[in-house]
Amino acid sequence: MLGWGRTTVVDYASLRKICEPAWNIIVATFDGIATKVENGVATTNVATATFSENLLQGALDLAPDQQVELIRELATGKIEKNAFTKLAKSYKSRNEIKAHAEKKIGNLGEKYTAKFKDEIDSGAYDSEWQADKEHKAHPKLDKLIQSIYDEWEQKSSYKLIEGDFYENIQEIAGESVDLVLTDPPYNISRENEFALKGRKNISQDFGAWDKHTDEDFIEMFSAWATAWARVLRLQGSGYVFTSDSYISHLRFALEKAGLHVKATIVWHKTNPGTNKVKTDFTSSNEYILFFTKGEGGHTFNWQGENEMQNFIQTSICGGNERLKNARNEVLHPTQKPEVLIRHFMSISSNRGDMVLDGFMGVGTTGKVAKTLGRKFIGIEQDKTFYDAAERRLADE
Repeated sequence: MLGWGRTTVVDYASLRKICEPAWNIIVATFDGIATKVENGVATTNVATATFSENLLQGALDLAPDQQVELIRELATGKIEKNAFTKLAKSYKSRNEIKAHAEKKIGNLGEKYTAKFKDEIDSGAYDSEWQADKEHKAHPKLDKLIQSIYDEWEQKSSYKLIEGDFYENIQEIAGESVDLVLTDPPYNISRENEFALKGRKNISQDFGAWDKHTDEDFIEMFSAWATAWARVLRLQGSGYVFTSDSYISHLRFALEKAGLHVKATIVWHKTNPGTNKVKTDFTSSNEYILFFTKGEGGHTFNWQGENEMQNFIQTSICGGNERLKNARNEVLHPTQKPEVLIRHFMSISSNRGDMVLDGFMGVGTTGKVAKTLGRKFIGIEQDKTFYDAAERRLADE
């Protein structure tokens, strides 16, 4: 009816992104009817107004409170159109800076989030951000991010998260972890129970967290590896426990994510338990892939020739170290012995380093980290295991 082309219609329709409170201010500035209709045909005769479609396009990507503020300032004559455009550009830059900072810092809590947002809203980082179109070099902003993270680190020796690894790993800041040391599910759980003469029955049903199809389980490796590559500092290291069935798939996922697999370590359990079927060799080995982010420069505290072989022998977790429930039953079926975790942590981290276990279980990695003076972040989705880990670390 107005003779507009398709592009003009699309541009005008995009103004729907402006929030309602801001739009009400715009409407109030029009003194007359925006379009007159003569003989059923709309004309291009519109009332003179402060706002134009072209001007408002600059505010579409802003947050609602920013839109309201800018539009109110222009409507009341406190700023001119040039200032409106300039401020809209600054607000857009600040939103981009905040998103970048949040990705780098992660979820440190409202106190620290508010601190860097207030600093960014001061406008002190606008020019640096706008000058680098590809946003690769921003030393002033990086210094702010590092200072806030350092402040958090000084006050937060460990952080436990109850929830799903795939969701909550996003809360961990990029390049903030020195060592990943974790024992994910092996996908070996079976709904079997073996009755042994003179002994308690042995169950192979570890729980739903360890039951997946092969295809689904292998797909998880890529998510693990990508997450570890993001949170690890350059020259950071990682140890991930796995079974012989999946070593090659996990190794491939790690390398595809840009991590470097340095060694396959064999853990030989000196007391692996009873062979239930007597038709095969007793399973007494588990495997650990050791990887780094970057080709060199990673922490590697040499312990001596005998201690630094890719083979380690210990008993399985037992005695007072093994956590039990109120009925004196084993709490976690695959709890690792502290001596094993301590061995790897001592080699690949230093006092004050940040250690991450995204599949925390009952908190063995966290306990060892506290004992050795490391910082720790642990994620666990099973409430029973999480509560046990929380008590264990509080006691420590």
